[in-house]
Amino acid sequence: MIRVLVDGLPITNLSGRHVVMGHLAHAALATAETHRWIVLYHRANADLRCDLGSHVIWKECPSWTVRWMGRRAWQNARLRAVAEEVGADVVLSPSGTLLPRVAVPQVVYAMNPWALADGLDRTPTGSAKAALQRRAYARAVRGAAAFLFLSEYLREAYRANAGVRERASEVAYPGIDDDVFGAAARSDVGGRSSDQVVCASVMAAHKGVETVVEAVAELRAQGVGLRLVLAGPWPDDRYARRILRLIEERGLGSAVTVTGHLRRPDLHRLYRQSRLFALMSRTESFGIPAAEAQAYGTPVVSSDTGAIREVCGAGGLYPPVGDVRATAETIGSLLSDDRLWRRTSEAARENARRFQWSRCAPAFLRGIELGLGPAAECPGTASSC
Repeated sequence: MIRVLVDGLPITNLSGRHVVMGHLAHAALATAETHRWIVLYHRANADLRCDLGSHVIWKECPSWTVRWMGRRAWQNARLRAVAEEVGADVVLSPSGTLLPRVAVPQVVYAMNPWALADGLDRTPTGSAKAALQRRAYARAVRGAAAFLFLSEYLREAYRANAGVRERASEVAYPGIDDDVFGAAARSDVGGRSSDQVVCASVMAAHKGVETVVEAVAELRAQGVGLRLVLAGPWPDDRYARRILRLIEERGLGSAVTVTGHLRRPDLHRLYRQSRLFALMSRTESFGIPAAEAQAYGTPVVSSDTGAIREVCGAGGLYPPVGDVRATAETIGSLLSDDRLWRRTSEAARENARRFQWSRCAPAFLRGIELGLGPAAECPGTASSC
């Protein structure tokens, strides 16, 4: 029985939960007879815990592991002993970095491109944090037994940052949940709005919401009657206030709806009803909302940066990052050109099928197996791996 220790302590945001728990659920189903999975969690993400079978064991960690500093202190003091207690053969770190003082091979799952992206508006504190993350990412490339990457873009970004290649790796795309494909197949395409644009994400500052809002303002100034729905939570109050001021300054109060967090059925109803999905991110390691929208045949307009073109393919159009005029022209073309819209919609629906969990899940298990292979001997001292 292969024992995999999964560090679930940093899994706190929506996308991380979707990626790791989706892969874990499918891996557990496929390995009931061969693997035992031990998942660490804390009180703040205790809702991760669910019944994935008797071979998935949930281990609660102290309450101070909720915050990064407490988590790191606990990992330094206790993680090696925990790995020994459970007889771990390999440790999965979904933070993109190596866990401290672990004596068994580690498989690192890289999901976050924020520290590696150029052109982001970072505070001095944010710049210092990004520099530390880049150093940690480089150490992980040199020390991990194997890597899982959320996209090919992120694999190349890690390599460029480290100046070397990782020992072994797999690109493990996240899947789109089966219920999304089921709902999309049952959807009434006749109910789609001809003028509604949906922008859905966790609305962090690097998501480029201001570019979409400015593009909508430019189109309305040209007499194009369209409506924009901004759907998703706003983790940064300052950024939320900035966007609300921009909406007011551009006279878009009646044209833009800001929903905040939505339940999944309501979000997916927006995907189904909208003419197109638009999100002009300054960096993306994958783009789960865009891929979900494509499952409904909704074309994507997004920045030609990061992984988004890799993920959305012919089912999207990609103006340059931050380019308001090009974004407005692209949105306008999909609103007005029915032939272009139909062609892109069909390509979007076909592209989304690449992300069925049955197609995505095997890469995750292959990455775990790479960590157990001949290349998995832990380099250096125990404190470096």
